[in-house]
Amino acid sequence: NLTSHSGGIRTAKLLYDTGSYTEAYQEIRGLSIKSDEDKELYYRISTMASVASEYDSYIRYLNYGRKDLALDSLICAAGRCELQKENAAIYGCEEDLKHLKKEVKTALKKKFKMSMSEALELYQIDDRNEYTIELKGKMEKLGIN
Repeated sequence: NLTSHSGGIRTAKLLYDTGSYTEAYQEIRGLSIKSDEDKELYYRISTMASVASEYDSYIRYLNYGRKDLALDSLICAAGRCELQKENAAIYGCEEDLKHLKKEVKTALKKKFKMSMSEALELYQIDDRNEYTIELKGKMEKLGIN
């Protein structure tokens, strides 16, 4: 059991170090976290996985030809970048978050001609119906059905 635990922690750290944040989170998620070092790693991984899971969804949806869902995932990734800034500072993953934010920003601009600030405005819409209307309006302007 101890070997399995330390192996899981080690694997999660390796995955994190390669930028595989979602996979690192899947690896560490079920483990019993006891040491302060492991807790910090857990929080660092969960901070990054929060954003990376949405970015990963963007890539998957884009590959499936679902540009509507891809854009929605990118908007969520942009919003989570902002939400996780404080945690990134606390857990020492600010540079990793900046790098991922840059990828989100580039994808928004390149694929959807949208700025980060536009994405954040959409992300902050509380009413899901209003959000959907705004998102569909943006997609229509881009010629995306």
